Amino acid sequence: MNSQLQGYKLASILIHWFTAAALVYLFINGEQMAEATSELRGELMHSHVFWGVVLGVPLLLRVAWRYKQGFADTPLQHWSMELLAKIVKIGLLVCIAGAVLTGTALPWAEGKDLVIGSLIIPSFMTTNEVLAQTLEVMHELFSHLWIPLLVLHVLGALKHALMDKDGVLSSMFKPNKDGL
Repeated sequence: MNSQLQGYKLASILIHWFTAAALVYLFINGEQMAEATSELRGELMHSHVFWGVVLGVPLLLRVAWRYKQGFADTPLQHWSMELLAKIVKIGLLVCIAGAVLTGTALPWAEGKDLVIGSLIIPSFMTTNEVLAQTLEVMHELFSHLWIPLLVLHVLGALKHALMDKDGVLSSMFKPNKDGL
């Protein structure tokens, strides 16, 4: 990190906010599914899988984009804050990739076809209960672990805005043509 704020280009900012909206939608949809009656659960499951895959493609592209681009430089802060910020950002990306990949693989591990609207991708394996249970637990973990990471991310942004007053938060709303 250096003492200059690098900021982000418009594409990065739009991808960031698309990701936030997609994660919140998929989380709410998944939680509704868990609380639904058995009749409604099937419909919600189809919706969750459909949107999980449809939104999952750009979400995975977002993870790859950030991996390729790296993170923007921010003003210097205590090493512990820099380390925490890096852990939180990388953790969020890992949760996104993990939730999308485990959620997509789960129907196949259950021996079911992956149904995305009218597109059917046949299962390439027979039912593997151990793998299915493992993927389900991992999907739940990735799908819930991002919440405390998001809280830390928001708290960090607020720290930059209210305490440091260094422009980091505003950089997620105001594009910088020289940013990432």
